[in-house]
Amino acid sequence: MNGGACAKQIDQHAGDGGNAGHACGGCGGNGGALLLDGPAVCELLSIGLSTLYAMDRSGELGPMGLKLRGRRLWPRRELEAWVDSGCPRREKWLGIWERRQSA
Repeated sequence: MNGGACAKQIDQHAGDGGNAGHACGGCGGNGGALLLDGPAVCELLSIGLSTLYAMDRSGELGPMGLKLRGRRLWPRRELEAWVDSGCPRREKWLGIWERRQSA
């Protein structure tokens, strides 16, 4: 398992169904957001922003994210699946994620 990225389990917000707009106090109000920006990903994974971008550059962060109107965003569902899979490096994660999507 990789350093701090997997140290904290993602809070699934039991009972709220992942609905946007909830006020749990622990997720910055992004509990239902489909796409997360860097700070929201950092909060979700309990890592710092510079660590997130270093992990992304090195391939330690499995999900690649996407650019949308000049912003780097990561799909919440993919991040959660990545953590559930043990936080594999990108080269391994891309195969795992592709198989999950085609199943």
